Amino acid sequence: MLETVLATEPLFRARPWFLSDQFSLLDAAVAPILWRLPHWRINPPAGSTALERYQQRVFAHPALRSSLSEAERDMRP
Repeated sequence: MLETVLATEPLFRARPWFLSDQFSLLDAAVAPILWRLPHWRINPPAGSTALERYQQRVFAHPALRSSLSEAERDMRP
């Protein structure tokens, strides 16, 4: 799984959102998977900066925040 996440790094460099200039359904689908990575003990290495910046943007998005259950909120600090 980590290899798959790392292989997507160039895609997160191309545009502000996942393959788009605007938040889309694709972001809504990808964000919960990325949110759960630490819970699954999958930690992208330091230096995957495009992925890190994307995660910061998508995790701050009100749509994601409002969709999280209490258990999901507890998965990340």
